[in-house]
Amino acid sequence: MTNFEMIKYHGQSYPANVPLRIEEIAAHFDVQQIEGQLDYSLHTEYSYGKRKLNSPLIEKYHELKTAQKDGVPQLWKSELWASQFADFICELLDGKTQPRIIEIHPPMQFLRVK
Repeated sequence: MTNFEMIKYHGQSYPANVPLRIEEIAAHFDVQQIEGQLDYSLHTEYSYGKRKLNSPLIEKYHELKTAQKDGVPQLWKSELWASQFADFICELLDGKTQPRIIEIHPPMQFLRVK
């Protein structure tokens, strides 16, 4: 049986009768730490829009920081990129309650239908 779960999105308001047990927490490349009050879905970099790419955390990951075009991250550029992405997520989660869901996006070119 499939269960649907409403996920709280940022500071949005929901009707009182909508049960919220999971919230989405952003984990894009400008994030330095995560905070939440519910179980959460960690929403990793989705390569939609420009990033500053200047946080102390991203500075440690040269491949992530330099794989960009006009400030928009270019996902999955190499095996080194993938390895640094995993390290970035692990460091972001260090000492935190583990997410119930980790949402990882493919590069946009993989999503095009031919």
